[in-house]
Amino acid sequence: MKNKFIILSFILLCFCSQKKEVITEFASLEQLVIPIESNYSSTYEFANTLDDDYFIGYFFNNHSIDIFSLAEKTPLFQIELPSQDPIPFGIGGGISKIGEHLFYKSSTSLHRIPFKENPNFLSESLVFPFGRTLSFDGVNYANSSRGYTAILNDIPFTPIIDNRLVSPYFDLSKASTIVGIYFLDQDLELEDHHEFQFTEAFQSDLKLYQGLNIPFITTSSENVLIQFPFTSELILYDPKTGTEKKKSIPGKFISTKINPASFEEGKYNVKAIRFSAQFWDLTWDPYRKLYYRIEKEERFPEAGERINFRRGYHWINVISEDFELLGHFKIPADCFAKPMVAKEGIYFHRSNQENESEVRFTFFEGGLPFD
Repeated sequence: MKNKFIILSFILLCFCSQKKEVITEFASLEQLVIPIESNYSSTYEFANTLDDDYFIGYFFNNHSIDIFSLAEKTPLFQIELPSQDPIPFGIGGGISKIGEHLFYKSSTSLHRIPFKENPNFLSESLVFPFGRTLSFDGVNYANSSRGYTAILNDIPFTPIIDNRLVSPYFDLSKASTIVGIYFLDQDLELEDHHEFQFTEAFQSDLKLYQGLNIPFITTSSENVLIQFPFTSELILYDPKTGTEKKKSIPGKFISTKINPASFEEGKYNVKAIRFSAQFWDLTWDPYRKLYYRIEKEERFPEAGERINFRRGYHWINVISEDFELLGHFKIPADCFAKPMVAKEGIYFHRSNQENESEVRFTFFEGGLPFD
């Protein structure tokens, strides 16, 4: 390992007694434990994000957004979302943050709400519906996040670049086939769009890999990056210059793209193909100038096992800002496969909580130990 880590204890709420924990397989981990009340969730499986010094999670059972302070190691407040008219918030919920606003994504709409306790949703929130058709240059497109849940069991947050939100748009007749991306300002007004210049071969792949043609979209300081589960290619779009290019970075298990011949004839579908090795999201680390790309091992389920959860059998491909593969890091089995980047290091939300009165994180101070 490149970095040397130590196990530290954290002071709990109300000056409670300290806890220390060592995981034998990953002994160089620091465990962060935050006590919670019964109205908070111990496991945020659907959506969570890290912004500045906040952990923000969507609590499915309570239909709420829960905000924690990582600096203080405490829960701060909840935002309970309305589920009925006049402003219904669908089950979600990818969460993004720009300044004093949160952007909450469900399968039907994107909402802007103030980052504060007890907001007035009627007067202080905005909504951008996904159900309506978008029209660019006289052509109609589908504007929907449909299909995202097929692989991930969650709805991703909305990426941000230059304080603008980035969303995909799709072929109107094939709502899972991405055509391009569009940009919204902070008032959820449409600003711009870009149609991808896919080659004929890539278009064929998008039609072939049903269930794996769902795009993962992320942003760095300069580019919008598009990734698909079936291919090692990344699509980079620079919104300032309007230029688009591709980079291919081999993974630990996939060098170029998945070979569909490895699946039984007649069973090439979302349910079967998810067993394959595949790429998931890409995360930009602005502090260490690195990309972290999730790659899942080939994994066939045991009886009753749900293998499309974001835990177990997942790796991170560590990639330089020049798109060179630097190494691999295996994610601890009890952590969700989603690195949350902070200035002081990398957090992973732990999936196997020992009780329902704590939220737990695994923390790598300074960065990930890859080889």
